Amino acid sequence: MEAGILGWRLAHFFDDEQPSGGYVATLGAEWVREETLMGRPAVVLDLKIGFGLGPISPSHFGTGTSRLWIDREKLLPLQRETHLKDPSKRNTPSYRVREVYTNWKLNPPLANETFHGEGMGPPDALVDAPEDPAAFEVEQTRKFLGFDVRDFPQSQGPTGFDELPADAPEFAFSLVPQQLSGPEPHASYETRKWIVTKGPDGSEIEAYCSYDRDKEIAPGHPFQSTRENRRHFYDGGYHPQDVFIGKRVGGQLQPILFFRDVGSHDTAPHHLAVDSKGRCHLMLADVDMDQRNRFKLLWVIGDLSAGKWTEAWLVDHRDHFTSWAHPWSAAWGETVHLIWDWTDQSHGDPQKGSGIFHVIWTPDGFERKVRVYKGNVDSLDMAVDPDSGQLLLVFSTEEGVFVASQPADGPWTLPARLHPEFMRNYDVSVQALGKGAFVIRTKSKETKEWLLISK
Repeated sequence: MEAGILGWRLAHFFDDEQPSGGYVATLGAEWVREETLMGRPAVVLDLKIGFGLGPISPSHFGTGTSRLWIDREKLLPLQRETHLKDPSKRNTPSYRVREVYTNWKLNPPLANETFHGEGMGPPDALVDAPEDPAAFEVEQTRKFLGFDVRDFPQSQGPTGFDELPADAPEFAFSLVPQQLSGPEPHASYETRKWIVTKGPDGSEIEAYCSYDRDKEIAPGHPFQSTRENRRHFYDGGYHPQDVFIGKRVGGQLQPILFFRDVGSHDTAPHHLAVDSKGRCHLMLADVDMDQRNRFKLLWVIGDLSAGKWTEAWLVDHRDHFTSWAHPWSAAWGETVHLIWDWTDQSHGDPQKGSGIFHVIWTPDGFERKVRVYKGNVDSLDMAVDPDSGQLLLVFSTEEGVFVASQPADGPWTLPARLHPEFMRNYDVSVQALGKGAFVIRTKSKETKEWLLISK
């Protein structure tokens, strides 16, 4: 019903990745009569049509009527007469279009030259892209990086992980309340656009999640976001953000590395760590709504001096609904830690995979993935002691605020309640001071602060 002249989608700002684009929609169909047209028995229908723009309903724009004659025996259109006029505006022109269809030939091969006339531009870069969203993503990611994303090493692969042993050691620490000495914890739902860390020379390196025309990003950079280089299919009006990695010059970010399309969950989709050799480790919690909110955790390693990506790993893959997932990372020498949470509230069963997870990367490869906590998590943060390499995790659940730790040369401890006082659904943060000391802050109605010292 929407084919022919009025079936062409009207391209408007699509190459600029704006949520726009005009289209013609059929709003309803009414029977008119039967008659003979061009010697053929025909059914006559009146179609109510309207224009839509982006996510706005077609009924909000000018409408018209298209009378359609359909061959009763061959079920093919014979003729269409369309009348368009915007009823909401006076003194606007009306349009009448008449289309006649004859000599139908179904499914014949058409040469490319049929669609290319003199003066036209090159074919769409996505003309041969896979139509399946999962295959589209794999192919587009390969094209963007220039190499394949490798699966996390066996035997765990992208879907496996170890549970924390029941006989894991207890976490021994002392806790002293103190006056607030720093910023309050961010709420878990707040957008985390900036991740700032330091390189081997002490300079600040930033990973910024936004669009390429953000004023925080210095103009003239070579990294552009287009419909053609997006990594996901996005069968709708969503236009993804990207990650720009570089250093601030004159108050603006000068991008050195660029990662296209962080997925449909962009509250806190990325984190960044730079190891002692200057390798850039970008972590991405990639959720795709066109694949039923499936989750992929990507670990991408880049060379800042050369400005290019060198490796990419699929660390975690959940091929079902994701409520939320966020990564945290930190480097200690050439060792890089990745902590992430993943939650699916649609089934409410932590046995199916919700919780907090951890994995370590060294130049020798990955260690095994471990689920440190099983269940839904409201807020979490992590820090690494710069002296000893001890990792401290603090997180909040419906049962309270907990801490757990992993020494540089030892196993994870069992999660321990931070304080005997019952604290529920708090926002939390942790800061490493060195020599086994950490500052922990929790926030609900008020912010509290403790000095935690490992024993």
